[in-house]
Amino acid sequence: MIKQQAPQQLPLAFEQPLDDARQQMARQRLAELDIRDARLVAQVLGEARLVDELFAFCYKLKTGKVKATSNPGGLFLTVVGLRKSVAGA
Repeated sequence: MIKQQAPQQLPLAFEQPLDDARQQMARQRLAELDIRDARLVAQVLGEARLVDELFAFCYKLKTGKVKATSNPGGLFLTVVGLRKSVAGA
């Protein structure tokens, strides 16, 4: 006898407000860039401009328009002005 199984459906976060989904995606992008300092994370997430720049930076990184050989997170922080660039390093 064959038993029919109900397909298992993954929960989708439709009930989350758009801003929460955007914040969650931004947190994920920061983690991918290895930016885990709570102060820096809060600072980026607290400003819509920085979140926009984060998504733009990640897009450019994935499409090869920005090249970061060793530390893409550090490059992002420098580009948005949260970390000073060290000349000659």
